[in-house]
Amino acid sequence: MKAEFLALLAIFGGIVIIAVLIYLKFIGNRVFKTCIDVIHLNEKLNYNPLQFIKDVRNYFDDLNITDYSYNIVFVGSIASFDPLLEDEPISKHYKDDDCTIILRTFPRYRSGEYRLINRIVIEVLFLLLKSDILMKIKMMNETFANIAKIHTFIQHDIKNIAQFIQNCSYNLQSLNSTEEEIRYVKYLKETFEPLLLKATRIINIIDFKQYSDKPRMVNLRGIIEKITSLYKLRCKINGDAQVVFDESRLFLIFDNLLKNIYDKSLVEEITCTIDIKVDDTQVVVSVFDSGSPIFEISKVFEAFYSSKEGGSGLGLFQVKDMLGQIGGTIEAQNLEKGVKFQLTIPQLTAMP
Repeated sequence: MKAEFLALLAIFGGIVIIAVLIYLKFIGNRVFKTCIDVIHLNEKLNYNPLQFIKDVRNYFDDLNITDYSYNIVFVGSIASFDPLLEDEPISKHYKDDDCTIILRTFPRYRSGEYRLINRIVIEVLFLLLKSDILMKIKMMNETFANIAKIHTFIQHDIKNIAQFIQNCSYNLQSLNSTEEEIRYVKYLKETFEPLLLKATRIINIIDFKQYSDKPRMVNLRGIIEKITSLYKLRCKINGDAQVVFDESRLFLIFDNLLKNIYDKSLVEEITCTIDIKVDDTQVVVSVFDSGSPIFEISKVFEAFYSSKEGGSGLGLFQVKDMLGQIGGTIEAQNLEKGVKFQLTIPQLTAMP
């Protein structure tokens, strides 16, 4: 009789355990599925934290939540909700210099199996909310950084144009005859196009437009001769090549490079040699100047690095960036007597 009773008790206990496990699985699956739905909601709202924290209320029944309260503060945004509830909440908070996040949930059931579920729910909601806010802060910081960079690039180009105007003013005052005036007007006509390209780029950056010519066959030597004439550089050019390129970008690449040599020539006696060679499907351009070596040459293509007083550190950075966009390269090397830059430019260029 006792053996039969123990057997029945074991069967009853097993049934109870199975029933509890089925119940726990049901609750767990429901909460898990709802958490997945909440994640999809966050994606649908494009990770907008303020909209997410409002719309997530629609899922409270399946998440075992009667209500919540929150206080959110981050760059330019404040949101809060605090219902008058006497129940003890489950809370999570985060605070740093950029944001404050406080989230409290009020569970419907608190005992037994719901303790773990309630903790999982608030962890999921808080993690999504925190991730959205930190993502927004990062995007804002990157936007501000990009605006600062754009300002610096514009300042760099305006400075170059201003220097040219300053030189023009000095040269105009030095003209002593009609013949000199005619020669100078001819020089200004030759330099008008390069200056127009610079000015147009500045205007389009301010208007948030992308200035770009259509790629076409361009004479590389002709571009370099224009720029050396603009800066009155004593420069020997060997070789020639045709490339399919956006002419405005090609001009800016060599303008930024040769402007550095021009700046150096203002304080040093410099000669310049440029060799243009065609190698398979690319053009290799070697630019040599006889001036002093570049200090910390490994950093010469880094943004905002400059070894000259008052330099912005953007010219060579722009050169590398523009070449990189079309699969080209640039390298710098200090030689025994001077500095050498070597550029590679694909002959057939697909512009980004």
